[in-house]
Amino acid sequence: MLSLSHDEVVHLKGSMYTKMPGTPEQKMANLRLAYAYQMVHPGKKLLFMGQEFGQEKEWNEKQSLSWELLEDKKHLQLKNYMAALHAFYKANPALYQLDEKPEGFEWINGMEWEKNLLIFLRRTRKKEDTLLVVCNFSNVEYDDFRIGVPYPGKYKEMFNSDAESYGGTGVGNPRVKMSKKTECDERKNSITVKLAPLSVQVFSYTKPETGAASNKSAKAKTAAKAATEKKTGKKGKPAGKTEEAVKAKKTTKTAQKAEKKVSEKTVKTAEKKQGTTTATEKVEKAVKQAIDSKPVKTVEQTVDKLVKAGKSAAAEAAKAVEKYRAAADPEKKPATKPETKSEAKSEAKPETKTKKSTGMSELGEELQRKFETEER
Repeated sequence: MLSLSHDEVVHLKGSMYTKMPGTPEQKMANLRLAYAYQMVHPGKKLLFMGQEFGQEKEWNEKQSLSWELLEDKKHLQLKNYMAALHAFYKANPALYQLDEKPEGFEWINGMEWEKNLLIFLRRTRKKEDTLLVVCNFSNVEYDDFRIGVPYPGKYKEMFNSDAESYGGTGVGNPRVKMSKKTECDERKNSITVKLAPLSVQVFSYTKPETGAASNKSAKAKTAAKAATEKKTGKKGKPAGKTEEAVKAKKTTKTAQKAEKKVSEKTVKTAEKKQGTTTATEKVEKAVKQAIDSKPVKTVEQTVDKLVKAGKSAAAEAAKAVEKYRAAADPEKKPATKPETKSEAKSEAKPETKTKKSTGMSELGEELQRKFETEER
C-alpha cells in the first residue's frame, strides 16, 4: 500500500505542498512528479483529501479544506492534473493488473544516480500493453537522451507530468519514436527522447509495421514534400499548379492514344481498300473473259456466284476463267465429246457475240459496285 495519509499532513508536519522545495512553480512540479511516481509504481494508492489541489496549510479537523485556492490558476491546474492522472491509471492495465507479481515490473535503468533518473517497465501478460516509464527527479532538461527498450517498434509518449496544460514547461515528445538497433542499457534496441525537468513521462509500445519500416516511408514522404516545395517555391500544396499539370498530362496521353488509333485505322483501311481493289479487278477480268466464252444468262449466273463469294471472289473467278475457256475453245475439248448446240450457235453468229460482249461490260461494272458493297 502506497499511502500519503492524514498522518503525513498533521502534527506540525505541514501539507504536501509546503513539504516541497523551491519556488511555487517548482513546488507544483515536485508535487506532480511525486503523485505520478506513486501512480506508476507497483502497489495500491492512497492520498489524503485536500492534497490533490495543493492545500497549503496543515489539515485541521475543526476547519474545512481551503477550497478558495481553486481560484488560483496553479491550484486548479493541479486538480485537473490529478483527474487526468487517475484516468490514465484506469485506462492502462499495466499499472495495476500485475501489482503483486514480479513480472509486472522490470528495470531498464536504476543506476543513473548522478542524473537522478529511474527508468522501468510496467507490464501485463500482453506485450502490446507494455509501458516505458521515465522519472526525472532533477530540475535538468535532457535532449536526445538514449534509453534501451525491450522490443523493436514504435514508442509514443502517452503521459507527461510537465505538460503546459498542467502548469509545466511543455518539454516533451510529440512525435512517435521508432526504435533503432543501437545497444543501450543492455538492450539490443533503443530510442532517443527529450526528458523534461522534474517529470514523469510514460511511453506506450506498438509493434513495428509488417514489411517496409514505417520510418523509411515517413522519410520518403518528407523528402518528396520538400522537393515539391523547392520546385514550386512555396510551402504546402502549390495553388492549382499540380492539378493543372496532371490534367495536361492526361490530355496529352489521350491525344496520343487517339492519334495512334486513327493512324492504325487509316493503315488498315488503306490495306483493305487496296486488297478490295485488287480482288475487284480480278473478278472483273474473270467476268469479261467469261463473257467472251458464254451466253448472257450463263455469265449472269457467274456474276451472282462471284458476288456471293465475297473475299473468295478472286479464286472463284480464276476457276471460272479456266472453265469458260475450256468450254469456249473447241481444241481443248475431248475428241469423243460432241459439240454443244450453244457453242455451235455462238460460232455461227459472231455479231451476236459482239453484241453480248458489249452488254456484259456494263454487267462487269455492276459486279464491281456489288463487290465493293459486300466488302464494306
